Amino acid sequence: MINATEAANAAIEYLKSFYTTAKNIMLEEVELSEEKKSWSVTISFEIASEDKGPSHIIARINKVFRVDNNSGQVIAMKSRDFK
Repeated sequence: MINATEAANAAIEYLKSFYTTAKNIMLEEVELSEEKKSWSVTISFEIASEDKGPSHIIARINKVFRVDNNSGQVIAMKSRDFK
């Protein structure tokens, strides 16, 4: 079994492997499922445009990651819109 910190770190590293221009990564939410089989980790981050330099932010994105509670592996990544 892993703890919330380990689940969040796994999600952040997974995110970085897909979004290499991610900046200002923030942990928003962490929740253990009722069955205690997986963690739901919400992370927000900004994407910088490579065309206009690394300081040009074009969007703030929210993603939800599902992390297996036994292995610590990310098993899903989904978009999340806050309204």
